[in-house]
Amino acid sequence: MKIKIVLVLLISMFAFLSGYENTLEIRTEFPEVNVNIDGKYVGNGSVTKKFDKGKYDLMIKKKGYKSLVKEIEVKGQDLFLYELESISALVKIKSEPESGADINIDGKIIGKTPFYDAEFDAGTYRVEIRKEGWLTERDTISVEPEVKFEKTYQLTENAGFLTIDAPGSDIYIKGQNVGRNKLNVKLSPGKINVSARKKNHYDDSKQIEIKLGENSSCKLNPLPITGKVNVSAKTLHDNTLAKGLSIFCNESDSGEKTTSSLELMIGEYEISLQHSEYPEVSKKIKIEEKDNESLIFDVESYSWYRNKANKWEKHTWIGLTTSAVLAGSGFLSNMQANDNFDKYEGTGSTSEAMDYKQKTRDFENYRDYCYYAASGAAVYTLYSWIKTAVYGKKLKDK
Repeated sequence: MKIKIVLVLLISMFAFLSGYENTLEIRTEFPEVNVNIDGKYVGNGSVTKKFDKGKYDLMIKKKGYKSLVKEIEVKGQDLFLYELESISALVKIKSEPESGADINIDGKIIGKTPFYDAEFDAGTYRVEIRKEGWLTERDTISVEPEVKFEKTYQLTENAGFLTIDAPGSDIYIKGQNVGRNKLNVKLSPGKINVSARKKNHYDDSKQIEIKLGENSSCKLNPLPITGKVNVSAKTLHDNTLAKGLSIFCNESDSGEKTTSSLELMIGEYEISLQHSEYPEVSKKIKIEEKDNESLIFDVESYSWYRNKANKWEKHTWIGLTTSAVLAGSGFLSNMQANDNFDKYEGTGSTSEAMDYKQKTRDFENYRDYCYYAASGAAVYTLYSWIKTAVYGKKLKDK
């Protein structure tokens, strides 16, 4: 390290014009610098003196630095720039049993141990050796000019031990994720916050005091965030409660039967009801924190579906028979209408012609009525067949 000393020779306006005195100004950032002119002490730090023109012996001194001796000539307005060269020594600092400790010199971190052959100016320094988990070592060292300084600092472990048991959870210390399920850690003495986090669960946190050299333990158990759903079933045909149906959550038997209240962790579920005498029914539901929902299923028994299927099967056959009879009647009526029309055209009697014409119209009207009625019966037959199929499918799913 070198110190810059600036010497500025300033000439006042009066002096410049008259040729007499000149002002010599010495400026430095360091007040402990001693200034001598022609062997006489003139001050320290920044100095301002008046000198006649001519040559002078300048000596600048500072502890820990080589003295500067120069002959300067005062001529006029001049600027002199000099540097003091420090008298330094090599410094070596180590730490045991752990290396990698921060070395703090006079409040500034300069590196980590081991620190080899660094050049320091001669002088006194405040030293701190710091490493997480170890006690800080503090010292004051004196570096002598051109004398190598070596020192090894013995670190004392600053730690206690903590065992954290948190099954199925992520473990946090001071807000940082450090592991999962179970963890053994070495920590600095003092109070720390530990917590366990688990999806859809409340965090479980504790404050633990770590003591130097002691073993501590804690168990964390996050509790689930839940809501409630009330599950019931009613029959469609008479709106009465259907009891005794097993309640399944996401295809797993809950062990409860209708009507029951289930406490479930927040999330999405498929709730289904199963019973040997009922077709399975299901619904999807989303449970939020502190919910109290009602889930009502519409159900019917297999016997009810069987009765309905039998009923509509009979109606299908009735409709089919009716449709066939009416279609046949329409066909016969059409034949009668055609026969009477032929007779109408072949008769020579006016009265017979009028009679055949009327009969033709009557049979045509009866024909149209039968066809219309047969169409309606056919539609009803199709409807009955669909109803039979719907109820029959419930029976096939059994």
